[in-house]
Amino acid sequence: MAKTSKKIVKQTRKRGEEVLLPGNKYIYQSNRITNGRFPQFNTYHIKIFVCLLNQLQEAIQANMAGKNWTQLGLFEEVDNDRLRIGIPLSEIASPQNYKEVIGSFQELRKIDYNIQSPTQKGYILYTGLIESFEAPVKESGKSIIYVNIVKSVARDLIEVDRRDGHPMLFTKYIYEVVMRSSSKYTWKIYTLIASWRSKGGFKITLERFRELLGLEPDEYPNYADLKRRVILPAQKELDHQADCWFECSQGEFEEKKGRKVVGLNFKIITPEFEEVSDMKKNQVVTLLREQLRFKVEDLAALEPIFHGQTDYGLLLGKIFELISYVSENKDSIAHPKKYVTASILKQFA
Repeated sequence: MAKTSKKIVKQTRKRGEEVLLPGNKYIYQSNRITNGRFPQFNTYHIKIFVCLLNQLQEAIQANMAGKNWTQLGLFEEVDNDRLRIGIPLSEIASPQNYKEVIGSFQELRKIDYNIQSPTQKGYILYTGLIESFEAPVKESGKSIIYVNIVKSVARDLIEVDRRDGHPMLFTKYIYEVVMRSSSKYTWKIYTLIASWRSKGGFKITLERFRELLGLEPDEYPNYADLKRRVILPAQKELDHQADCWFECSQGEFEEKKGRKVVGLNFKIITPEFEEVSDMKKNQVVTLLREQLRFKVEDLAALEPIFHGQTDYGLLLGKIFELISYVSENKDSIAHPKKYVTASILKQFA
């Protein structure tokens, strides 16, 4: 396994559960990259790409702060047209896979990716990443690959859009989450949800989702295969392992037209979100116990509604409405708890 920094642990209120945050090294990147397409990239290509972004973080954050990043030492090389960046092999893979990683560096000299043009509105920039690289004759755990990239390519990776003196349209995510992932789709899905984290979620058409993942029409054309081979593995690698994740097992995750899935509804979950949800769940349980005399077995029947995507504000409103209705119609409602349970499950399960 590739070497990563020490994990940090966050304690949540939910059953004393520990959320493992793999580190505190953050990557900042323009949303041009987040929304770019990398159709031919495999897992090693992605890790090499993210390693390069990691080496460029000082320049990226200087750019975001409105400073002149071209004055940094990395850009004061003799060759005015290229940057020489060192990447430790141990960051990408374990020693038995070093030759395969070096092969991936070779492939990246010929593979293009595309992002929104930073200079020409309405255009797409098609570009390669690596011009050349230097690898040791004999690899070891301390080996470093020296990559040469054209400075104009580096500029496209560094510069973040600004408005009124402030950076905008950028994504922040944890480096270690990507570096330990095994699915090539985890990075793209992770950065996509990270870019929407402050909004709490987003909807996306299935066509656009496939486009962002770089999928060809003949790759997982059946949604069930796409979910099994792409979405679920990414969810597993992010769930309680990153600073944000998602849950695709709930019915509202999939938007359908008839029986066909046409869109996805990502509700973004964070450790903080879970703590707030826990408090609201406790409010619901307390209300049901005190106002409707719910017991353990009654609450057990409502377990299907207690999940990460429940709108607890709406649920609390519904319960208050039901309490009032049951009180006003107690003579005609023979089993109030059963009535309330059925009403809640019908709307929220």
